[in-house]
Amino acid sequence: MTDPPASQIPVLDLKPEIEARWEGLSAAAERVLRSGRFIGGPEVEAFEAEAAAYLDVPHAVAVNSGT
Repeated sequence: MTDPPASQIPVLDLKPEIEARWEGLSAAAERVLRSGRFIGGPEVEAFEAEAAAYLDVPHAVAVNSGT
């Protein structure tokens, strides 16, 4: 089996997901922007704690690529 041409691979459409979560996302973005803490800080620490709990692991570390 061969891979389909790139023109036939659908692009990930995040618009429905963003629309469904817009209020929380925009509030979080505003908190970060108003705090001026774009690296580290309480928002990142909270995200890492929530990610670790969700993944059922002792620790999670946020990185700049979003992975």
